[in-house]
Amino acid sequence: MWASILDLEAEHELPERIRKWAENGSEGIVTLIDFDAVTRSYLHTQYLLIPEELRLHQIWYDVIQVFKHRQEDQERLVIKLVALRETGYLPLSPLVDDSPRNDSFSDGRRLWSELPIFSPDLIEEYTTHYWDKTHYNDSQRGNMAAAIGLLLSVGIYDGPALVALSLLREVLEADRPLLPTSADAHGQQEVPISVEQGIIYIENLTFCAEKGLIRLASNRCGAATSVPHLNYAHFPDLSAPGELAVRSGLVPSDLRGYSPGRWAFWRKRLEELEDFEGPTLAESDRADNGGSWATLSDHAVFILTAMSTAEKSTRMLEG
Repeated sequence: MWASILDLEAEHELPERIRKWAENGSEGIVTLIDFDAVTRSYLHTQYLLIPEELRLHQIWYDVIQVFKHRQEDQERLVIKLVALRETGYLPLSPLVDDSPRNDSFSDGRRLWSELPIFSPDLIEEYTTHYWDKTHYNDSQRGNMAAAIGLLLSVGIYDGPALVALSLLREVLEADRPLLPTSADAHGQQEVPISVEQGIIYIENLTFCAEKGLIRLASNRCGAATSVPHLNYAHFPDLSAPGELAVRSGLVPSDLRGYSPGRWAFWRKRLEELEDFEGPTLAESDRADNGGSWATLSDHAVFILTAMSTAEKSTRMLEG
């Protein structure tokens, strides 16, 4: 067991190589993530799942780096995760003395049907780094939002659903500045991210999620996934409604999670932003900041269109 742990520590530079290859546009990045090594080690272990859990942390870190840096590889990677999940639960053979074995990892999930460790690692990445401008720029936040949407679109909710909810909360429910300032455009770390910047993340999330968000909001996602759902109440800083949502009267202050009322508020907020006709940054500052040429109003229209499409598709499925 200890030899495996030391081997894993010796491979510590692998995520850095993946990140660099992603930034350089190299091909075949997804194939570098060795999921099979975890499976082989897991099936042959006669001990606690400590080495396998360490390998899983390493793998999910690699996955997150690809999501963050290389949007063009996200769909292939999500397909791989779906395939892994569909292999189902891998039972462990009994020990030599026939004593029972614990086949769950530290988060209570099992290989591969529940994608163990992915949920806590994704949430930790989001809460620790996503809004930190020293770790993520606008483009990388947009990439990660798109990846979260893709995961929701295929029914991988455990972890991505909480991150998506927090994204919507921060951009549409929090009382933050509508437009970036010139100071923000030139990289000052203490300036908060504006709604105009954040709405691009929401656009990526919404388009890639397809019907995922409306299923969550209408509590229709239970049959789409077999993994346990996180208890949103354990993450109030991520799941509680923001000030604007509570003030609207559509969302109770004690809500923790998705609801039809919260979906209705997001629509209402986007309709308000659709009508926004205020000033914007100069084009040079917008380009320096990595922003889109579309206006705040344009992005609101795009998201509302995606939400309407999801609503219609859901009604068609019900019919």
